Amino acid sequence: MKKLVAMLLCSICFLSFTLVSFGEEISSERNDIELGNTRINRSKRSADYLASTDCKINFYYKNGKLVVSGHTEAYDDVDNVSIVIYVQKYDEKSRRWKNIYTISENERNSDSIRCSESYTVPSGKYRAQSYHELKEGSSKETERNTTKTIRVN
Repeated sequence: MKKLVAMLLCSICFLSFTLVSFGEEISSERNDIELGNTRINRSKRSADYLASTDCKINFYYKNGKLVVSGHTEAYDDVDNVSIVIYVQKYDEKSRRWKNIYTISENERNSDSIRCSESYTVPSGKYRAQSYHELKEGSSKETERNTTKTIRVN
């Protein structure tokens, strides 16, 4: 029993020494990003400034509107935060997504930005792609999201 306790204590000391000696930072903070039906989890250490991003697309049959929105958020105020969203329609002939609308917002000395627009659109397949960017000093962090495809009849 004494050998087991001694071995356990030595293991704990070794692990503690290893983490301290290599300067590893242990953090339980997590950031969840949701893209359509996909969820990506990443630690705070993967980005110094970029906290979260999102992009959404919906069609409301009641008023016949396609609604697109996006959001970029930093952990703290940064020099510049921006978002650009491309509303895209699938072209059956060329089998490609074509940009039909562009939404963009830019904010200085802020920690977040939001934008939203609604459009009346003909039938077809639609999606949105968003590009998020933060600048702080000489650092720049970016992220891109693509929504799920929706069909308007």
